[in-house]
Amino acid sequence: MEAQLHPDTEIGPVSIKITNMEQSLRFYSEVIGFRLLSRDEAAATAVLTADGKHPLLILEANPNFRRLPERSVSGLYHFAVLVPDRKSLGLVLRNLASHRIPIGQGDHLVSEALYLNDPDGNGIEIYADRPRETWQRNERGEYVMTTDPVDVDGLLSASEGADWNGLPDRTNAPSEIILGKMGNNI
Repeated sequence: MEAQLHPDTEIGPVSIKITNMEQSLRFYSEVIGFRLLSRDEAAATAVLTADGKHPLLILEANPNFRRLPERSVSGLYHFAVLVPDRKSLGLVLRNLASHRIPIGQGDHLVSEALYLNDPDGNGIEIYADRPRETWQRNERGEYVMTTDPVDVDGLLSASEGADWNGLPDRTNAPSEIILGKMGNNI
């Protein structure tokens, strides 16, 4: 039997801790491609969006947050942002490269993903799903997944000639929060 989420289930915006609001706003807008939706100076928070309407990421700044050694405690490993298609992921890759951001990557058969950290060590996955009709299942009916290298040249080709304008409006809310060992702020 296939597990299904209740139809009323929603995933809201992810909230992360940062140490410097200006630095993080620059990073999340220029490098990742979010747009500022609102900012509360008194509360030291900022709400980011892709479409100008729906909050996707909340930044909470406090200079006293401390970055813990990577993989030293349990907690947030990364949050994931789903872009609508391979062309969009290719544009993200081009922009990350133009900013000389170190990335990891993984072809999971059902999706292609880029992995990076923000200036405070918070993990980010930006990915694009492959069409669902191409997803394979094993003999138990489970989706077949792996972590193979991404076809970087193919991603770059998919976005060739297109202009970077930040994350597309159809970017979904962070779709998953992966818990594990982390090195981000607490």
